[in-house]
Amino acid sequence: MNLKKLYRNLSIFVLVFAAFLLGLYSWWSHLGEPRYSGNVKLDKLSASVTVDYNEYGVPHIKAASEEDAFRTLGYVMAQDRLFQMDLLRRIVNGQLSEVLGKTTLPFDILLRKLRLRKHMDELWEANRHKQDPKMVKMMEAFLDGVHSYMETQPLPLEFTVLGYKPRPFTPQECMGISGYLALSFAEALIADPLYTDLRDELPKELVDLMWVREKNDH
Repeated sequence: MNLKKLYRNLSIFVLVFAAFLLGLYSWWSHLGEPRYSGNVKLDKLSASVTVDYNEYGVPHIKAASEEDAFRTLGYVMAQDRLFQMDLLRRIVNGQLSEVLGKTTLPFDILLRKLRLRKHMDELWEANRHKQDPKMVKMMEAFLDGVHSYMETQPLPLEFTVLGYKPRPFTPQECMGISGYLALSFAEALIADPLYTDLRDELPKELVDLMWVREKNDH
C-alpha cells in the first residue's frame, strides 16, 4: 500500500470515527430531556390525564381527580426540573458540597447552623398525625410522580456529569425547600420597599451613599 492511499484511508477512518463520536454525543446529550409529546404510562392513575404545553413550555394538566393531577404534576416537574429540585434539597440539607466540592462548604455550614432541615424533621414528627389528611395525600401523590420519573426515565445530563444519582425525596425536604425560599425572599421583601420609600423622600445621591451593597472583589 502506497503512502498516498494510506493517508486517504486514514482520513476516511478519522472522518467516520468523528461522525460516530458526534452522533454518540448527540444521543447522550439528549438523554433525560423533557418530552412534550407522546404517551407516557404513569402507574397509580385512576384515569387518563392530559398535559398540554403552551408556547412558553408551561404545562396545563387536565385530570379526573386532584390526586391524579398532583401525581402527574410531580412527574412533569421532575422531567423539567429534577436537577434544580435536587440542588434545592441539598441546600436545605446542607449537602451541596457532597457533589459540588469545597466551594459550597460555607453555604452548607450556614444552612446547618440555621437548622432548617432539622426543624422540619421535628415539625413533621410532632405534627404528622395532625396534618390535613388531604394535604398529606396530595403531597404523597406528588412525590410518587417525581419518583416514577426518576425510576423509569433517563436522568438529566447534570447527574451524569457530576457522577451521582438522586435519592428519593421526603415530605420534610419539600417543607424545607418552602422554608428556604421564604428565607431567600425575606431580605428583598424588606429591603426593596424600604429603598423605594427612601428614594422617594431623599436625593438619589444620598440614598446611594447610605445603601450598603456587597462588592465582588474577584
